[in-house]
Amino acid sequence: MKKLAVILSMMLLSAFSGAQNSGIRVDCTQWDFGTVSNDAGTVFHTFEITNSSTEDFRIGGLATSCSCVNAYIGRVSIKAGETVKLEVSVKAGGYGPKEYYVTLFDSKEKKVERITLKINRVD
Repeated sequence: MKKLAVILSMMLLSAFSGAQNSGIRVDCTQWDFGTVSNDAGTVFHTFEITNSSTEDFRIGGLATSCSCVNAYIGRVSIKAGETVKLEVSVKAGGYGPKEYYVTLFDSKEKKVERITLKINRVD
């Protein structure tokens, strides 16, 4: 039983460290848009993503937590040492205070980075 617990622990650590060792870093993993009026339409923010590894990073995809969030990176890979822009927009109308997420996946569909977007709306 102890061996099984140790093996499972090692597998979990290995899976977690694989994502962390991808070399991908985001300039900030949380962005608070603050208070936004429903009349504001759409709010925007640009993040910088850096590949600090020695190998090119192939992007597997970007996922958002809501259809009101759009994320655009404009490429399929990030070269070693390169910094690229990730443009994010959130449609501001019709919701109360909320958190949204953008998740970056590698080409093996493993989660690499998760960005939290916060918004406080007023009618």
